[in-house]
Amino acid sequence: MVVFWGPIIKFAITEFVDAILDTPKGGPLDVMLTTTGGDGEAAFRMASICRSEREDVRIIVPDSAYSAGTILALAADKILMSSSSTLGPIDPQILLPEKGPFAWMSANAMVEAVDNLQKQAQANDYALRFAITMLGEIDAILYQTAKNAMDRTEPLVTGVFKLRSNPPSDEQIQEIVEALQEYSIHSATIHHQEAYDIGLPVEYVDPFSKQWAQFWRLHTRYVADYRIPKDVLVIEGHRLSHVYS
Repeated sequence: MVVFWGPIIKFAITEFVDAILDTPKGGPLDVMLTTTGGDGEAAFRMASICRSEREDVRIIVPDSAYSAGTILALAADKILMSSSSTLGPIDPQILLPEKGPFAWMSANAMVEAVDNLQKQAQANDYALRFAITMLGEIDAILYQTAKNAMDRTEPLVTGVFKLRSNPPSDEQIQEIVEALQEYSIHSATIHHQEAYDIGLPVEYVDPFSKQWAQFWRLHTRYVADYRIPKDVLVIEGHRLSHVYS
């Protein structure tokens, strides 16, 4: 098993590859995933790495795997979830570099906020001054980047599904993508039954079972040590441990 705890970002890929390559080639792979999301393109690359030369990939979600984490989970043959587990909507996020390497903002929220403020600014001068103040950190390039990320979401998710050894049909993929994009907020939670109903390969694990107890006790060690996954990145495998904060 490989553990990934924290934001899904491009500079984590090298260490993630190290951990994956340290597992037996062609054998089954488990990835225990806890993340608030991040870069969808990085999630696609990580999914490709997981699927390379493997027919059996499981993503274990002890707590939460949002946005890009959900994208990564879509590449799995099975997504192990229990009563504490949640996935999230597929909502691309945009990095705000001036706020640090872990500062991400929902692309959908950004575009909606800008569009709404622009409409209000056309109404009166006060609204215009308010809009200028609120949009001080969002320039035209960042706004267009957010729109491009939203347009990229569907083909990106379709590509992840196609990595699976037995992918859904194109019609099923379309239905799943639409279901995962219909939520109004980035932090919406998708529990195991809802994820299963959407069409994801969810396997429910009894929270009182010995199997889940092992996953959960390991997860609580990361909680005790690092607490907030968006501010810490941990990648651990059989022989290596990388921690960034």
